[in-house]
Amino acid sequence: MRVLFLALFSSFSFILFAQEYNVSIDLTKYKNDKIPIELSFSNFNLDSVVQYQMPAMVPGMYSISDFGRTIDSLVAIDKEGNNLKVIRLDSNRWKLFDADQLDKLVYWVDDTFDDIRFKNIFEPGGTNFEENNFLINSFGVVGFIEGEEKHPYSIHVIHPEEMYGTSPMKRKTFSEAEETFNANNYLQLCDSPIMYCIPDTASVLIGATKVIVSVYSPSGNSNAQLMMSKIEPTLRAQGEYLGGDLPVDNYVILIYMHSKRTNSGAMGALEHAYSTVFSYPDVSFERISQSIVDVTSHEFFHIITPLNIHSEEIGNYDFIEPKMSKHLWLYEGVTEYASMRMQVMYDLIDPDEFLDMILDKMHGASHYNDTLPFTLMSKGALDIYEDQYGNVYEKGALIGMCFDLLLLELSDGQYDIRQLLKELREIYGVDLSFKDEELFDVIADLSFSETREFFSRFVEGNEPLPIAEYLDYAGVLYHPEENVFINTMGSISLSFDAEKNVIIISNLNLRNDFAKEMGYKEGDVLYKIMDREITIDNYVEVLDYFYSLNSGDELVVEVKRENKRGKEKIKVLKGKIQKIEVKNEIYLSWEYFPTEKQLDIRSSWLNKLFEPSLN
Repeated sequence: MRVLFLALFSSFSFILFAQEYNVSIDLTKYKNDKIPIELSFSNFNLDSVVQYQMPAMVPGMYSISDFGRTIDSLVAIDKEGNNLKVIRLDSNRWKLFDADQLDKLVYWVDDTFDDIRFKNIFEPGGTNFEENNFLINSFGVVGFIEGEEKHPYSIHVIHPEEMYGTSPMKRKTFSEAEETFNANNYLQLCDSPIMYCIPDTASVLIGATKVIVSVYSPSGNSNAQLMMSKIEPTLRAQGEYLGGDLPVDNYVILIYMHSKRTNSGAMGALEHAYSTVFSYPDVSFERISQSIVDVTSHEFFHIITPLNIHSEEIGNYDFIEPKMSKHLWLYEGVTEYASMRMQVMYDLIDPDEFLDMILDKMHGASHYNDTLPFTLMSKGALDIYEDQYGNVYEKGALIGMCFDLLLLELSDGQYDIRQLLKELREIYGVDLSFKDEELFDVIADLSFSETREFFSRFVEGNEPLPIAEYLDYAGVLYHPEENVFINTMGSISLSFDAEKNVIIISNLNLRNDFAKEMGYKEGDVLYKIMDREITIDNYVEVLDYFYSLNSGDELVVEVKRENKRGKEKIKVLKGKIQKIEVKNEIYLSWEYFPTEKQLDIRSSWLNKLFEPSLN
C-alpha cells in the first residue's frame, strides 16, 4: 500500500530513558474480537492534567483512520488502585485528571478486520484478533501521552504457547508463553507490527540482511517456504540493485491470508521501514504468489526512501494533524520505478516486458489530471487531491524514469538515480530530515544543474512529461496513437486448429460489407490468399503480404468448405480489396540502429551489453 516510517533519535538523557512506557498485552484473554491492554506510567513524571492520544492517521496510509475508535472502557488508575477522572474529548483523545498520580491505563481494544465501523481501515494497516491469529499493528492498540511520544516502549506480550510472534522489533526477553519487545519511541513502535500464529516462517540472507517471511494460511494453501522460494530471486536482485549494502539488519514480511471477504474488499500491503504486512485471500499459491512478488518488489525499496531519505514532515510526524510532504514523486514514484528497473536489470523480465511495464504506467497516468503539479498534489493528497493520489504509482514512476534517463544522458551513462540516492543516504540517513523546499536544490548541487529545470517544469510545474524525448536517450521509439487505413479481410473472427495446422473462420457476427461481398461462411478453412498457402506457422507473413496490396486490387481467397454430403471442396472467393480506418494505440519499441551514445545509455540503464546493429 503505502509507507510507514522510522525515525531513531540517537541520544536520550538519563531521565528520558528512565521514563519508559510499559505495555502489557494478554492475548490469552481474547474474547469477542477484543484484547486487554495495560499501559503503565509508574516511572513517569506527568503534569496534573494530560491527554492520552491514539493516532488519527499514521504515516503512509494517506487517509484518516481514527484508531481511537477501537478503544473501549478506558480506565485511569492511580498508585493506590483508585480510579482517576477521565473525559473523552473526541475519537482519539482522552483528558486525564490528577495524572501526577497516574499509575496505569487499562482498556480493551477491538480489532478492525471484521467490524463495519472500521471499513475505511485497509486491512494491512489494521488489527485482527481471532483464535488462531493475532495481527497487531501497534498503532491500533497503543497510544501516547501528548508531548511524550519520544519515550521508549517496552511491549510485554502473553500469548498461547502454540503460537509464535514475528516482528521487526528486538526481543528483550523470550519464553514459550510470553516475551518482551523494545521500541525506541512511538514512531518506531508504529513501524513495528507483530503477527502471532502457529509457527510458519522461512528466512534467507540477502547480503548481511536477514529477511524473514511469516505466513498465516487457514487452509494451508500457502506456506512460508513456498512464498520464500518465489520471493527470494526478487530479494536477491534488489540486493544487487542496491549494491549489496542494505541499510537494515533484519526485514520481516508478514502475510495474512483471509478465508472470507474483507471489510475493505481489497487486497494488498502496507510497507514499514523494516517490514511489510500483506492481506491476501486464502487461495492457491499459484494464484497469488506472483502478485505478492510484484508488491514485495515495490515495498522492499522503502528501506531507502523514506527510511534513509525523508523530509521533516515525516521525521517529525504529527499523529493527530499530519502534514504532507511534497515529495511523493520520490517516496512512491521512484520506489515504483526502481521495482520495475531492477527486474529488467537482473533478468527477472526481458527488455520488451520492461517496455510493456512503462506503457502500462503511461496508460495508468492518462486517467489522472496531468495539469496538476505533482508537488501540489502531494501536499494535498489527504484532502483536496485525494482522488489523484493513485497517480504516485503511475506518473510518479514515469517521473522517476525520466529523471534517471536525464542523469544518464548528462553523464554519458556514468551516473544514475541509484548513485544519487546513495549520496543522499550518506548526507541524511535515518536520523536527519531534509527540508521539503530544499531537496530539488540539493539534488542539483549533487548531480547536474540541469536537473533543477526538470523539477521546475515537470514536478513543481504543470508541463506534461516529454516521455518520448527521454526514452530517446536510450534508443526507445515512442509511437503515438494514430488513425490509419489498412486492408480489411472483412472483420471476421478466426480460430486455430493446431492439430491440423489450419486457420478456421469461426464467427461472422462482426463481418462488414466486404466480408459479405466475399461470401465467407462459418467453418471455412483458409487455404490460400493470392496463391499463397496459409497455415498457423506462416499466417503472419501471408497477412503482411495481404496488407501490402493496393486498394482496388482483386483479392482471391481460396477456402476449404464442406458440401452437403460432408466432402471438403476448395471454393474460390473473389472481391476488390478495401481499406478500413483503425486506431493504432501508443506503443514503444527499441531503435534498431541506435547511436553509440544511445547504446551506452541503454547498456547502463538496463545493465546489459547492447552491440551496435549492422546497416
